[in-house]
Amino acid sequence: MAYGNISRECNCTAPEEDIARLTDALTGFLDRIFFDLRNFGTSSADRALNYAATNAFQTASVLRQATGQGMQLDTIDVDRSPFCRMDSDCWDVRITFFDPENNRRARRVYRFTIDVSDAIACNVGDWRVTFGRFPNRSFRIGD
Repeated sequence: MAYGNISRECNCTAPEEDIARLTDALTGFLDRIFFDLRNFGTSSADRALNYAATNAFQTASVLRQATGQGMQLDTIDVDRSPFCRMDSDCWDVRITFFDPENNRRARRVYRFTIDVSDAIACNVGDWRVTFGRFPNRSFRIGD
């Protein structure tokens, strides 16, 4: 395979069903952003969402953890972040998962803080996980 080509082949020791589950979850996440949350990246919140979609390594680790516990993608929200350095434009992208077999189980919310003040967006710290549903402070993207 030439450098730069993308393939669904995996040279790893994970069980085939885990690879298939992760592939389905990542495809569903990207389809959700591409078809349901399409934007031109003109606002800061749109740029943060687009960065989260293109940062496949971080997103794949979140999807692997959530789907490994039997959870499914619920919502994707973008809110202004309370954590930001001076003269920056930081946004939290929240990816919420639910348990389709147990509606009493708390939702799992993964939060990424993304700084979009420069020409190239970047992460601010690692992703954080919390449980439950949180009130919306700014606006909601998708349901």
